[in-house]
Amino acid sequence: MWIPYAILPIGLLFATIHLISNLFDIIQNQHIDSELVTNLHAAAKESEEE
Repeated sequence: MWIPYAILPIGLLFATIHLISNLFDIIQNQHIDSELVTNLHAAAKESEEE
């Protein structure tokens, strides 16, 4: 019966790592989105100046 008790913390550890990596992915995606927005604003300003 020791096997389930050994697997349980490992499963929780993997689940925690998975959740954290998903959070980092979401944060990075938002960062990329904000960069895209600033790039679009810069492109719009350049096209207005021409």
